[in-house]
Amino acid sequence: MLCLVSRDQLLGADTVAKVLRQAAAAMGADSAKFSCHSLRCVGATALLSSGVDSTLVMLHGRWRSDVFQRYTRYNQQAAVNLAMQMAGAST
Repeated sequence: MLCLVSRDQLLGADTVAKVLRQAAAAMGADSAKFSCHSLRCVGATALLSSGVDSTLVMLHGRWRSDVFQRYTRYNQQAAVNLAMQMAGAST
């Protein structure tokens, strides 16, 4: 189970994966490259890029160790945030 949709309805990983792959295919992407795991990676990356503390990311994603850091990606937003922090630290 990934989440509770309503009091009587659960949303499972299989359903999420199916919808995700359908959406990827509709956009012309290789649907085989998308999974629920992809969402965990993207979610962790987005949280870190927006400045959320890594401990909170780990707790939210239910990782028991810092292994989540292997799945996160350094992206342009992370670079911008880092540059802004560096500029702020030097003033």
